[in-house]
Amino acid sequence: MKKFSILSKVFLAALAVASLTLIGGVRASQAGGSLALSNGSLVTVTDNQLGIDINPNPGAITFVGPVGNFSTTITSGTSNSIGDPSGANLQINSMAFRNTTASLQTLTITFGDTNFTVPGGSSLSLSSSIGGTISNAQVGDQILFQSYADNSNTGSISGGSVTTTGVQTFNVTSPGIIPPFLIASSPASFSAAGAYSLTNKITITLSPNAVANVSGTTYVTAAVPEPASLALLAPVALTLLARRKRSSAR
Repeated sequence: MKKFSILSKVFLAALAVASLTLIGGVRASQAGGSLALSNGSLVTVTDNQLGIDINPNPGAITFVGPVGNFSTTITSGTSNSIGDPSGANLQINSMAFRNTTASLQTLTITFGDTNFTVPGGSSLSLSSSIGGTISNAQVGDQILFQSYADNSNTGSISGGSVTTTGVQTFNVTSPGIIPPFLIASSPASFSAAGAYSLTNKITITLSPNAVANVSGTTYVTAAVPEPASLALLAPVALTLLARRKRSSAR
């Protein structure tokens, strides 16, 4: 009964996270997004897929159920590819993954969407972050996270049209309950003259009976000018300032 109570609380927490994400203003997605979970067997979920996606909101997917050797799987993915002025973003919340076997197991979760068109302009910056907790952890347990932008808008995670943040890695170095962790990437610049796609990928490796709760975010902003570009603008700014001072003196 105690174990059931704990899992029930985790389930409710996961639904709360999904609800808060939606309330926060995630808009309807043109493409809808696609979620894939793999551990021996593969589960794929598309937006509003009948009987599998339990979230009726467009641009959001919620899946509850086992995947291979992992139980109590609660995964929520949200996308704003219709063009939220604040920037493009994908978020994935994965709660209460438990390895039910007697051996080390790896679960891979991929979530992606197409038709992102914001922010405007061709010079963009891709960033990502991953955070969470692990309980019943053992040395060797690991969380990996990676984000991808594809300026061909096909949802690919490899090839010449794809930019990635690289892998953010969290390794368990001591057993037990792991305090909350957060790892952020360095920005990666890319160009997109038109619509582009975003994908994020979480790889969770857990020892027997270990439980992971993780949340990963992929987001795109307008690229900030590099220091060299700012240096080129400095003489122009100084000239304009001098002209303004002379004008004021008259």
